[in-house]
Amino acid sequence: MLLAWKEQKLVLDHTTISQLATMISDLYGTRVRLEGDSTPYKTVTAVLPNNNLNILMKSLEATADVDIARDSLNNEIVIREHGQ
Repeated sequence: MLLAWKEQKLVLDHTTISQLATMISDLYGTRVRLEGDSTPYKTVTAVLPNNNLNILMKSLEATADVDIARDSLNNEIVIREHGQ
């Protein structure tokens, strides 16, 4: 996993959702909860925008075939397997 700060992108190469969740938590100061037995182990290979959390989440949903919900009240993001 590589952060391209100047281009404001995350360059992911077989990065697990678990690793990406940690990075999102560190970068955006929000808790990320993973649901589903295989969700943490799914891998992503993509270049995703990193200048806006909402755009990052939409891009991740399309790329990793996961569903993402944002709970603003609890400052939490939930990532689960698509259709779960």
